[in-house]
Amino acid sequence: MQEKIKKQLQHSLFSTIAVEILVMLAFVILYITGDWTGYTLRMVILGLLALATIGFSVILIVNQYRVNKQALESAEKVARASEKVEALMREVVGNITHDLKTPITAIKGYSQGILDGIASTPERMTKYVTTIRNKADDMSGLVDELSFFAQIYQDNMQYDFQMIDVDLYMSDCVSSLSLDLEMKRIDLVYQYLAERNIQVNIDREKLKRVINNIIGNASKYINEEQGIVFVRIEDTETDVIVHIMDNGIGIQKEEIPMIFERFYRTDSSRNSSTGGSGLGLAIAKKIIEDHHGKIWADSEPEKGTEISFSLPKYKGLEENH
Repeated sequence: MQEKIKKQLQHSLFSTIAVEILVMLAFVILYITGDWTGYTLRMVILGLLALATIGFSVILIVNQYRVNKQALESAEKVARASEKVEALMREVVGNITHDLKTPITAIKGYSQGILDGIASTPERMTKYVTTIRNKADDMSGLVDELSFFAQIYQDNMQYDFQMIDVDLYMSDCVSSLSLDLEMKRIDLVYQYLAERNIQVNIDREKLKRVINNIIGNASKYINEEQGIVFVRIEDTETDVIVHIMDNGIGIQKEEIPMIFERFYRTDSSRNSSTGGSGLGLAIAKKIIEDHHGKIWADSEPEKGTEISFSLPKYKGLEENH
C-alpha cells in the first residue's frame, strides 16, 4: 500500500514537472522565432500565460505532494495498527495454547484414570472428579478473562458509572471475598483511614473485577502457613487511594514495571502450579485508567507485594459552583 502511494506521488510530481518544462520550452521557441523588436500585446499575453502556468504548476505540485503525503501517512498508520493487531493476535494465540494445555492434559489424564478403573475407591473417585472440576473452572476463568480483555482493549466495553460511598463499597467487596480466602487459610483485613462519606464515580462491577484480580493474585502467591491480605483505604486532597498488601513470595525489583503488561508473568509464577492467564493486572490497569486513576506496585522478595490504585474524588459541589 505504501509503495503504491509513493509511486503515485512520484508519478504526479514528474508529470507536473514535465508539463512545466514543455510550456517553458514552447515559450523559449516562440521567443527565439518571433519578432520581438517591441513590446507588443502578443508578447505581454504570452509572458503572462507563462507566468500563470508557472504559478499553477507550483500550486499543483505543492497540493499534489500534500495530498499524497497525507495519504501515505494514513496508509502507514493503518499498516502499523494492523501489524500491532497481528502481533497481539499471535501473542494471544500463543498464550491461549500454553495456558489451556495444562488443564486439558490434567482433565484427559484423570478422565482416563476413571475409565481405566484406577479410581477404585470412593475417596479416589472424589479426588479425580474434584480435580477435573477444578481444572474446568480454571479453563472457564481463562476464557472469561480473554473475552473481557478483548472487549476492554477494543474499546467495546460499556461502563455504567455510578456515585458510590467508598467505605460502604469497599467493605462489601472485602466481605464477599473473605470466606473464600478463609478456606485458603488467608486472613483478609480491612482498614479505612480516609475521610468519611467520600464518593467516587465508578462502574461497580468493573472495579470489583479489579479488586478480585488483585486479591486473587495475592492469594495465589502466599505460601506462608497463615496468609494475610491487608486492604487499607487512604485519601489525598483529590484522590482516594486503595492499598492491597500481602505477605506472599514477592516480586523481583526489575520485574515490577512489567507486571501490568498483558500476559506477563513473573519467574516465580511461571515456575509454580498457580496457573492464571497473565491478564489480571493488565485488565486492572485498563479499568483504573478508564476511571481516570492510576495503578502501581511495590514489592520485595519473600516479604510480600503491595498493589495500589487511585480514584479521583467526586467534586459535585465544586462543579455545581
